Amino acid sequence: VTLQASERASLEERPTDNIEAYQLYIRAKATGCTTGECDALIVSQLDRAVALDPKFLPAWYALSREHSYAYHNTIDRTEARLARAKAALDRMEAIDANHPYTRLARGFYYYYGFRDYDRALTEFQAAADARPNDADARFAVSLIYRRRAQYDEALRNMQEAIALDPKNAQFLWDTADTYDATRQPELAAKFYEQAWAIAKDPSMIVDAAASVLRYQGDVAAAQRLLERAPNPEASECLIGWYNLYLYSRKYDKGLAKLHASPTRYPAMQAWIGCMIGMMESLRGSKNAKPALEDAVRQIEVQLHDAPGSYGHHGALAMVYAFLGRSDDAIREAKMGVDLTGKDEFVAPQMLEVLAMVYARTGHADDALDLVEQLLTTSYDDPLTVETLRLNPMWDPLRDNPKFKEILKRSS
Repeated sequence: VTLQASERASLEERPTDNIEAYQLYIRAKATGCTTGECDALIVSQLDRAVALDPKFLPAWYALSREHSYAYHNTIDRTEARLARAKAALDRMEAIDANHPYTRLARGFYYYYGFRDYDRALTEFQAAADARPNDADARFAVSLIYRRRAQYDEALRNMQEAIALDPKNAQFLWDTADTYDATRQPELAAKFYEQAWAIAKDPSMIVDAAASVLRYQGDVAAAQRLLERAPNPEASECLIGWYNLYLYSRKYDKGLAKLHASPTRYPAMQAWIGCMIGMMESLRGSKNAKPALEDAVRQIEVQLHDAPGSYGHHGALAMVYAFLGRSDDAIREAKMGVDLTGKDEFVAPQMLEVLAMVYARTGHADDALDLVEQLLTTSYDDPLTVETLRLNPMWDPLRDNPKFKEILKRSS
């Protein structure tokens, strides 16, 4: 085996001499979940690690990336949170501006913080070139190709990363999501199962169940998957149960699940408020209007602190549609589309929201034009004929001849 000079140096590099700092870093990396509560725990552990050793570069990288991810994933989409990512990156640049960890942190800052995929790819590729056997760097490269909808290249890099680190559940999970996005459900199921076998992360089961609903329309099979979670009542499972009860039109069960959610995370509480309002409306409850108006208040609070959150704009658009505020609903949906314009993996999701808003506000032709486009597009959680059949959000189009033709043609 011939090692490059950079690889020899990395093997000789000692990340820290502080055992307690290293243990905190390892615990943070092993936490491995994506809720607001987990985010707080990860940040706390990494903050303590870098306080014990201010030159602990891998811990600074993990900290900067966590802050960038929290901003990107609407866990905390505030400018203050993005500034914390930059502050950690600044500390890394002061230690070694060209270290692969620094370049990875810089890449994730521009990727997650600004959707600047060109700059992010430059940083990720530099890290991968410096450390050809670094699975994280190779996987980071794949994520940029996925955002550009270059799915063959994304999957090639993902497979290379998995070959370097075959027990990395996150790699397997993202690969499953990519196969799901590209409408290859059998391969998606295979990689979801592999990821689940390693990590037992409830979020993986939720994604697998969503894929079953999306491509098979099998509510019972999706429920069996959700019941495999060690704690089916965990907050990570909530969206899975919501979709299950929404698609099976068991609104009372869905509302009971939403009201019982243990989360104290404000953005998640606002999302729950939206879902409660829409489910109350779908079942024709007298509680629908006050629930929807309360959801508007909660989402507006979130948007005050995070005006760039496309997810919040999309949720607000749907609530406005149910309230009959057509112009407001269309405006918010289009804002979500604009905010995701550079992201070809997620942007079609916002077009799907716009299509549902059009359907609910009497713009059937506009809705159906988007539906036809989305059914042949690869993207995160793509629209399928089965979701069109099951999801009551599309009920306003049920009697439309063109909608019936789309379902027939797509069968």
